[in-house]
Amino acid sequence: MSNGSDFKRGYLAPRVTEGLGLDYVMHEFMYHLCMPGYYRTMDSLLVTSSYEGCGLPAMEAAAAGRLVVGAAAGYFTGDSGFLCRTPDDEFVEDARGILTLCKNSPETYRSICEKGQQYARDNYDWEHTVDGWIELFGC
Repeated sequence: MSNGSDFKRGYLAPRVTEGLGLDYVMHEFMYHLCMPGYYRTMDSLLVTSSYEGCGLPAMEAAAAGRLVVGAAAGYFTGDSGFLCRTPDDEFVEDARGILTLCKNSPETYRSICEKGQQYARDNYDWEHTVDGWIELFGC
């Protein structure tokens, strides 16, 4: 909580999933080496944040081929998943809509996941980012 604003907006997640017949599991901290196995256990990642420094879970979930649903925060622009509008009620409406669509259309779900995973490969993989790190550290 900062300046009276809850940037993570976790209170939105139950509103999104309520009545959709989907299992909702709240993310808890995990050691980074556990993350590949963790992403295999989910079908989608709901990122309710309205502000992120980076948004690593969204990047990781997309790279793992999972549906990412979130607002424009951190690096998430919707290219690696589904972009919701940011205001609370609009976020809930958009997220419910895409989750319902994907639940009812496995082809749509698969297509969005594959598109997100390809975007992650093309933009987040080490081969595309290593030069910036080399420059940063002056190697």
